[in-house]
Amino acid sequence: KPKYFHHTVGYNSRLDTLQAAMLLVKLPHLKAWSQARAEHARIYGEALRDLAGLKTPVVKDFSTFHIYNQYTLASANRDKLEAGLKEANIGHCIYYPLPFHRQVCFENLGYKENDFPVANKAGDEVISIPVSPEMTAEEQREVIDTIKRIVS
Repeated sequence: KPKYFHHTVGYNSRLDTLQAAMLLVKLPHLKAWSQARAEHARIYGEALRDLAGLKTPVVKDFSTFHIYNQYTLASANRDKLEAGLKEANIGHCIYYPLPFHRQVCFENLGYKENDFPVANKAGDEVISIPVSPEMTAEEQREVIDTIKRIVS
């Protein structure tokens, strides 16, 4: 604690038999869910890419398919964006506020705070917004409109 600040190196192995059975039921839906996330990301990209001070994910021409487990934006004014999303009751998360080289669990590697300036900048600027496959067009429009209002 706090969340995303790690004191020990661990692993995630919570898959038990019941969870495996549930995944077998969900597996046939995976492609459609992934396509829905990709479509939400495309809509976000078109709507948000030209906003000053906001960076959307870069999609390269050679990229064939991205799952978009998260849709992550970068903003030099992330605190203002986060406060506005919170005020509007729009889900968001800062998944990696402290880059790995600065986590307590990796101190033994000997990296200094400024050894990875791009990672540090990302840790200060990134924020993820909703991209769930169940998101409706109306819900996505609300997220887009709220972000535009906050950053303008």
